[in-house]
Amino acid sequence: MAQNIARQVGGELTRPFGYHPKGLMSAIGHNRAVARVFGLNLSGFLPWLLWRGFYLLYIPTLARKVRVYLEWNWAMFFPPDIAHLRFRRTGEDADSGP
Repeated sequence: MAQNIARQVGGELTRPFGYHPKGLMSAIGHNRAVARVFGLNLSGFLPWLLWRGFYLLYIPTLARKVRVYLEWNWAMFFPPDIAHLRFRRTGEDADSGP
């Protein structure tokens, strides 16, 4: 594609461009995903794990990969407790709470 852009800027003819994806994946929540990999349609837990694996591959450093992996696994067993997030109602004075 970059060569075609350079050709067009230079006033030359472009070459045909084609892209053939290996598959499509989407996480849909609650440890489930849908995927089409090499023409095979998948849904459920297995494509969810596959999606997470590919996501981890593209995180830049090993330290970040490990951190994201650990946070994901922690969240699977211990969901966030909203009592500790300190939400306030709109218009509530910040000094009036505990």
